[in-house]
Amino acid sequence: MQRSHADTARRRSLANAASDFTRVSVVLYGPQDTMLSLRQYAEARDWVAIAEIAAPESTNSAQTSQEWLTVTSLLESGQASGLVVNEGWMQSYPPSEQHALNLCLAAYSAFVSEDEGGDPMSENCRTGERQ
Repeated sequence: MQRSHADTARRRSLANAASDFTRVSVVLYGPQDTMLSLRQYAEARDWVAIAEIAAPESTNSAQTSQEWLTVTSLLESGQASGLVVNEGWMQSYPPSEQHALNLCLAAYSAFVSEDEGGDPMSENCRTGERQ
């Protein structure tokens, strides 16, 4: 018998309550056409994707976009512990912007995990650099 999404969520909630285990909550951040891959990557690690935020096409400054403000709001409130992004996401910005993004992520003790676009079970995880 195939379990419904609600049944799976209810069972997971009961198991979490019984074991005092809290699953890691993440924000999926990238181009809209990569959300399925990012979601599979997060699910393969048993992370909960609490938001899917389509990154703006312009790579001038992530920190001034409305989408990034939503990401930082979720990190600041503690609703999310980290980001799942596409491979090379950070490198798409100029070095000064990369540094600013790393400082922002470090301020919230957030991690970034890059989906390499291949096998969702491949491991390529790093944390925001601490300055």
